[in-house]
Amino acid sequence: MDGSGNAYVAGYTNSTNFPTVSPYDGSFNGIDDVFVTKLDASGSGLVYSTYLGGSSYDYGVTA
Repeated sequence: MDGSGNAYVAGYTNSTNFPTVSPYDGSFNGIDDVFVTKLDASGSGLVYSTYLGGSSYDYGVTA
């Protein structure tokens, strides 16, 4: 969550039609792609959503 109450979500998907908004990369690239999504403070609207990844298995992790 940021100071405005927006939430950030990361994970992975193998969906070719994952919802993107103002994406860095708007296309599915491989077997599994990372996604990064920013939800507005109400939790009902996408502010930003993108794929990230190459042609194989890509997973988002936190440290």
